Formats: sequence, structure tokens, C-alpha cells
Amino acid sequence: MTTGTANPASPAKADVPHEVVVTCPATGKVVGRVPVATSVEVETVAARLRAAQPGWQQMGFDGRARWLGKWRDWLLDHTDELLTLLQLETGKSWGDANIEIAGVQIINYWIDKAAEFLADETVRPYGAANAAKKLTIAYEPYPLVGVITPWNGPLSVPLIDIVPAMMAGCAAGICRTVR
Repeated sequence: MTTGTANPASPAKADVPHEVVVTCPATGKVVGRVPVATSVEVETVAARLRAAQPGWQQMGFDGRARWLGKWRDWLLDHTDELLTLLQLETGKSWGDANIEIAGVQIINYWIDKAAEFLADETVRPYGAANAAKKLTIAYEPYPLVGVITPWNGPLSVPLIDIVPAMMAGCAAGICRTVR
């Protein structure tokens, strides 16, 4: 993916791009345009995600697994469209682009393992003075996890962080770097 920025009409803001122009590295053809979010827009989205996070956490592992399973199914149902766009944006071969969609298997892994990995842990106290104490390690999700990911792994790389965070009960936001 090669990118260029289109400047807004206002000369006062000439150094702040309002969109990223995405071109295919193989052909130079414009594939699309992506708006650049302002800091206020990012703060607004982050506030919405933080506000929604308690409801997401309260769903429990089974509820979150159902939603992430639906997301996985959508990704798999739209494989050809996603890989075509991915190939155009990154210039990857069809074979290399297909590796990206294989990354959705990480959703299955975390659906199967999250409850086990994040279960409360009982810690055995040591010493006679602590024998009557009960110690437990309990994991609590962060309200919002931000993921900054490279342009050349647009699907599989962010899934490595987003899926476990969401299965833990976190809200997750993503920012893509540009080349």
C-alpha cells in the first residue's frame, strides 16, 4: 500500500492531511481514500468504546465468544472480497494474501482458551502466620485497549492483539500505520 495525503483547502491547515489516498504498489492505481481522524474524533470514539465496555464485559466468556464467532464467520464468508482488497492495498500475491485470512483461526483459539487462561487463580499462602488466609488472583479487563498495527499485515497482525483483549472483556480500537 502506498499512500499520499490530500491537503484540505484551508491554507491554515495545509500541513494537516484530511485523507490518505491508498494506491496499489503494483500498479499505482488509486484503490481508495481513508479519512484521517482528528484528535477530537479519536477521543470521541475512545469515549464511546469505554462507555460500551462494561456491557461487553458483563456478557461473560460465552457471550463474547458468540459475538467473536459471528465476526469470524463474517470474515470467512467475505474472504474473496477481503483478500482482493488486501491484495490491491498491499501488493501481496494472492498466496501471501491468503495467509492473512488464515489468521482468523486465532479467534477459535481464544474462544476455546480465554476462560481457562483468565480464570481466577488460588495462591497457596506460605508460612504458619498465613495458613488461614485465602489468596486469589483475579483478572480484570482494561476498559480500552488500543492496537497500532502495520500496513503490511492488515488482518492477521491486529487479530493477534484484538481477539484476546476482546475475549478478556476489553473494548478494542485499532490504528493503522501508513507507509
